[in-house]
Amino acid sequence: MNGLSEEILAQFRTVTKTSYSLFFTFDEEEYHEEGHFSLNGVSVLRDIKTSLPGNEIKLMKSTQFTNAALARNADNVLTGIAKLELSGTKESIVQVLKELDPTIEDILTLSMQGVAQLYIRSNGRLIPLQYAGDGVMKLLNICLAIMERKNGLLLIDEIETGFHYSMYSKLWKIINHISKEANCQIIATTHSYELITAAFDSINDPECFAYYRMGHVNDKINIHRFSHSMLGDALKAEMEVR
Repeated sequence: MNGLSEEILAQFRTVTKTSYSLFFTFDEEEYHEEGHFSLNGVSVLRDIKTSLPGNEIKLMKSTQFTNAALARNADNVLTGIAKLELSGTKESIVQVLKELDPTIEDILTLSMQGVAQLYIRSNGRLIPLQYAGDGVMKLLNICLAIMERKNGLLLIDEIETGFHYSMYSKLWKIINHISKEANCQIIATTHSYELITAAFDSINDPECFAYYRMGHVNDKINIHRFSHSMLGDALKAEMEVR
Protein backbone atom coordinates (compact mmCIF):
# COMPACT_ATOMS: atom_id res chain seq x y z
CA MET A 1 0.00 0.00 0.00
CA ASN A 2 3.04 2.27 0.29
CA GLY A 3 2.89 5.16 -2.16
CA LEU A 4 -0.79 4.79 -3.06
CA SER A 5 -2.87 7.94 -3.07
CA GLU A 6 -5.73 8.43 -0.65
CA GLU A 7 -8.11 8.32 -3.64
CA ILE A 8 -7.00 4.79 -4.54
CA LEU A 9 -7.04 3.73 -0.90
CA ALA A 10 -10.60 4.99 -0.54
CA GLN A 11 -11.65 3.01 -3.63
CA PHE A 12 -10.00 -0.11 -2.25
CA ARG A 13 -11.71 0.21 1.12
CA THR A 14 -15.05 0.63 -0.65
CA VAL A 15 -14.44 -2.50 -2.73
CA THR A 16 -13.66 -4.60 0.35
CA LYS A 17 -17.00 -3.63 1.83
CA THR A 18 -19.08 -4.31 -1.29
CA SER A 19 -17.40 -7.32 -2.98
CA TYR A 20 -15.36 -10.39 -2.14
CA SER A 21 -12.05 -9.95 -0.36
CA LEU A 22 -9.99 -12.02 2.01
CA PHE A 23 -10.41 -10.88 5.61
CA PHE A 24 -7.78 -12.03 8.08
CA THR A 25 -6.71 -11.65 11.69
CA PHE A 26 -3.32 -12.51 13.16
CA ASP A 27 -2.14 -12.64 16.78
CA GLU A 28 1.32 -13.26 18.20
CA GLU A 29 1.61 -12.58 21.95
CA GLU A 30 0.72 -8.86 22.36
CA TYR A 31 0.82 -8.10 18.64
CA HIS A 32 -2.42 -8.03 16.59
CA GLU A 33 -3.20 -7.55 12.89
CA GLU A 34 -6.44 -7.51 10.96
CA GLY A 35 -7.42 -6.39 7.51
CA HIS A 36 -8.30 -7.29 3.93
CA PHE A 37 -6.59 -8.56 0.80
CA SER A 38 -8.34 -7.80 -2.48
CA LEU A 39 -7.60 -7.98 -6.24
CA ASN A 40 -7.76 -4.86 -8.38
CA GLY A 41 -7.09 -6.61 -11.70
CA VAL A 42 -3.33 -6.09 -11.82
CA SER A 43 -2.16 -6.72 -8.26
CA VAL A 44 -3.14 -7.63 -4.73
CA LEU A 45 -4.02 -4.73 -2.46
CA ARG A 46 -4.07 -4.87 1.30
CA ASP A 47 -5.54 -2.75 4.06
CA ILE A 48 -4.07 -3.69 7.44
CA LYS A 49 -4.54 -2.32 10.93
CA THR A 50 -2.05 -3.32 13.62
CA SER A 51 -1.63 -2.85 17.35
CA LEU A 52 1.64 -0.94 16.86
CA PRO A 53 1.84 2.88 16.67
CA GLY A 54 1.32 4.21 13.18
CA ASN A 55 -0.01 0.83 12.00
CA GLU A 56 3.54 -0.44 11.79
CA ILE A 57 3.66 -4.07 10.57
CA LYS A 58 5.81 -6.48 12.55
CA LEU A 59 8.30 -8.32 10.36
CA MET A 60 7.65 -12.05 10.14
CA LYS A 61 10.00 -14.97 9.78
CA SER A 62 11.45 -15.53 6.34
CA THR A 63 9.07 -18.14 4.89
CA GLN A 64 9.06 -20.18 1.69
CA PHE A 65 6.70 -22.77 0.21
CA THR A 66 7.77 -25.61 -2.06
CA ASN A 67 6.19 -28.69 -3.61
CA ALA A 68 7.18 -31.39 -6.09
CA ALA A 69 6.75 -29.17 -9.15
CA LEU A 70 8.71 -26.23 -7.72
CA ALA A 71 11.43 -28.49 -6.32
CA ARG A 72 12.22 -29.91 -9.77
CA ASN A 73 13.23 -26.46 -11.01
CA ALA A 74 16.87 -26.71 -12.09
CA ASP A 75 17.22 -22.91 -12.26
CA ASN A 76 16.64 -22.66 -8.50
CA VAL A 77 19.43 -25.16 -7.89
CA LEU A 78 21.78 -23.32 -10.28
CA THR A 79 21.16 -20.04 -8.47
CA GLY A 80 21.50 -21.64 -5.04
CA ILE A 81 24.78 -23.38 -5.90
CA ALA A 82 26.14 -20.10 -7.33
CA LYS A 83 25.33 -18.29 -4.07
CA LEU A 84 27.12 -20.96 -2.05
CA GLU A 85 30.11 -20.79 -4.40
CA LEU A 86 30.34 -17.01 -3.99
CA SER A 87 30.05 -17.25 -0.20
CA GLY A 88 32.64 -20.04 0.00
CA THR A 89 30.19 -22.49 1.59
CA LYS A 90 29.55 -24.87 -1.33
CA GLU A 91 31.12 -27.75 0.60
CA SER A 92 27.97 -27.92 2.75
CA ILE A 93 25.86 -29.00 -0.25
CA VAL A 94 28.59 -31.35 -1.47
CA GLN A 95 28.34 -33.13 1.89
CA VAL A 96 24.60 -33.57 1.30
CA LEU A 97 25.32 -35.31 -2.01
CA LYS A 98 27.92 -37.51 -0.34
CA GLU A 99 25.24 -38.69 2.08
CA LEU A 100 23.38 -40.06 -0.94
CA ASP A 101 26.47 -41.35 -2.77
CA PRO A 102 29.92 -41.43 -1.07
CA THR A 103 31.63 -41.49 -4.49
CA ILE A 104 30.49 -37.91 -5.24
CA GLU A 105 33.44 -35.51 -4.99
CA ASP A 106 32.06 -32.15 -6.11
CA ILE A 107 29.24 -30.29 -7.88
CA LEU A 108 30.20 -27.90 -10.67
CA THR A 109 28.51 -25.34 -12.91
CA LEU A 110 29.68 -25.52 -16.52
CA SER A 111 28.55 -23.38 -19.45
CA MET A 112 28.05 -25.10 -22.80
CA GLN A 113 27.12 -22.81 -25.73
CA GLY A 114 25.97 -20.16 -23.30
CA VAL A 115 23.74 -22.52 -21.29
CA ALA A 116 24.76 -23.21 -17.69
CA GLN A 117 24.39 -26.77 -16.42
CA LEU A 118 25.21 -28.55 -13.19
CA TYR A 119 27.54 -31.53 -13.18
CA ILE A 120 28.51 -33.95 -10.44
CA ARG A 121 32.09 -35.18 -10.24
CA SER A 122 32.04 -38.83 -9.22
CA ASN A 123 34.96 -41.26 -9.44
CA GLY A 124 36.83 -38.69 -11.52
CA ARG A 125 34.03 -38.39 -14.11
CA LEU A 126 31.65 -35.51 -14.76
CA ILE A 127 27.97 -36.52 -14.87
CA PRO A 128 25.09 -34.10 -15.69
CA LEU A 129 23.01 -33.58 -12.57
CA GLN A 130 19.74 -34.30 -14.37
CA TYR A 131 20.90 -37.89 -14.89
CA ALA A 132 20.80 -38.35 -11.12
CA GLY A 133 16.99 -38.23 -11.17
CA ASP A 134 14.18 -36.05 -9.82
CA GLY A 135 14.83 -37.15 -6.23
CA VAL A 136 18.32 -35.66 -6.11
CA MET A 137 17.14 -32.42 -7.75
CA LYS A 138 14.28 -32.12 -5.26
CA LEU A 139 16.55 -32.82 -2.30
CA LEU A 140 18.99 -30.14 -3.44
CA ASN A 141 16.12 -27.66 -3.84
CA ILE A 142 14.88 -28.41 -0.33
CA CYS A 143 18.35 -28.18 1.23
CA LEU A 144 19.18 -24.91 -0.55
CA ALA A 145 15.83 -23.45 0.52
CA ILE A 146 16.58 -24.37 4.15
CA MET A 147 20.03 -22.76 3.96
CA GLU A 148 18.50 -19.54 2.63
CA ARG A 149 15.81 -19.47 5.36
CA LYS A 150 18.08 -18.99 8.38
CA ASN A 151 15.93 -18.43 11.48
CA GLY A 152 12.91 -18.87 9.20
CA LEU A 153 10.31 -21.38 8.07
CA LEU A 154 10.01 -23.76 5.11
CA LEU A 155 6.67 -25.30 4.11
CA ILE A 156 6.94 -28.50 2.05
CA ASP A 157 3.81 -29.98 0.45
CA GLU A 158 3.70 -33.77 -0.08
CA ILE A 159 7.36 -34.15 0.76
CA GLU A 160 7.45 -37.82 -0.29
CA THR A 161 6.72 -37.06 -3.96
CA GLY A 162 9.71 -37.83 -6.17
CA PHE A 163 11.62 -39.84 -3.56
CA HIS A 164 12.01 -43.61 -3.58
CA TYR A 165 11.04 -45.09 -0.22
CA SER A 166 14.62 -46.32 0.24
CA MET A 167 15.70 -42.65 0.51
CA TYR A 168 13.27 -41.71 3.30
CA SER A 169 15.63 -42.25 6.25
CA LYS A 170 18.51 -40.38 4.58
CA LEU A 171 16.10 -37.63 3.56
CA TRP A 172 15.00 -36.98 7.16
CA LYS A 173 18.53 -37.20 8.56
CA ILE A 174 19.77 -34.64 6.04
CA ILE A 175 16.82 -32.28 6.57
CA ASN A 176 17.12 -32.59 10.36
CA HIS A 177 20.84 -31.78 10.27
CA ILE A 178 20.62 -28.83 7.87
CA SER A 179 17.54 -27.30 9.51
CA LYS A 180 19.24 -27.34 12.92
CA GLU A 181 22.30 -25.60 11.48
CA ALA A 182 20.11 -22.93 9.86
CA ASN A 183 17.64 -22.77 12.78
CA CYS A 184 14.89 -23.22 10.17
CA GLN A 185 11.57 -24.78 11.14
CA ILE A 186 10.18 -27.36 8.70
CA ILE A 187 6.46 -28.03 8.28
CA ALA A 188 5.91 -30.89 5.83
CA THR A 189 2.73 -32.64 4.70
CA THR A 190 2.61 -36.30 3.66
CA HIS A 191 0.23 -39.18 2.95
CA SER A 192 2.96 -41.81 3.31
CA TYR A 193 2.93 -44.14 6.30
CA GLU A 194 6.51 -45.21 5.41
CA LEU A 195 7.70 -41.61 5.41
CA ILE A 196 6.15 -41.00 8.84
CA THR A 197 7.86 -44.11 10.19
CA ALA A 198 11.19 -43.01 8.70
CA ALA A 199 10.83 -39.58 10.30
CA PHE A 200 10.24 -41.13 13.73
CA ASP A 201 13.21 -43.49 13.34
CA SER A 202 15.60 -40.87 11.92
CA ILE A 203 14.92 -37.83 14.12
CA ASN A 204 16.09 -38.88 17.56
CA ASP A 205 15.61 -35.53 19.31
CA PRO A 206 12.05 -35.59 20.75
CA GLU A 207 12.14 -31.83 21.44
CA CYS A 208 12.58 -31.08 17.73
CA PHE A 209 9.79 -33.24 16.38
CA ALA A 210 6.00 -33.32 16.47
CA TYR A 211 3.38 -34.90 14.22
CA TYR A 212 -0.05 -33.43 13.49
CA ARG A 213 -2.98 -35.35 12.06
CA MET A 214 -6.29 -33.96 10.84
CA GLY A 215 -9.33 -36.09 11.59
CA HIS A 216 -13.13 -35.86 11.53
CA VAL A 217 -14.89 -35.66 14.90
CA ASN A 218 -18.66 -35.05 14.90
CA ASP A 219 -18.57 -33.73 11.33
CA LYS A 220 -15.81 -31.28 12.21
CA ILE A 221 -12.11 -31.42 11.35
CA ASN A 222 -9.91 -31.50 14.44
CA ILE A 223 -6.13 -31.30 14.65
CA HIS A 224 -4.44 -33.93 16.83
CA ARG A 225 -0.87 -33.39 18.02
CA PHE A 226 1.43 -36.39 18.56
CA SER A 227 4.70 -35.91 20.42
CA HIS A 228 7.68 -38.02 19.37
CA SER A 229 6.92 -40.65 22.03
CA MET A 230 3.16 -40.67 21.34
CA LEU A 231 3.79 -41.24 17.64
CA GLY A 232 6.16 -44.09 18.52
CA ASP A 233 3.46 -45.76 20.62
CA ALA A 234 0.93 -45.34 17.80
CA LEU A 235 3.30 -46.87 15.25
CA LYS A 236 4.09 -49.82 17.53
CA ALA A 237 0.37 -50.44 17.93
CA GLU A 238 0.01 -50.24 14.11
CA MET A 239 -2.57 -47.47 14.44
CA GLU A 240 -3.59 -45.45 11.42
CA VAL A 241 -1.71 -42.16 11.75
CA ARG A 242 -2.17 -40.73 8.26
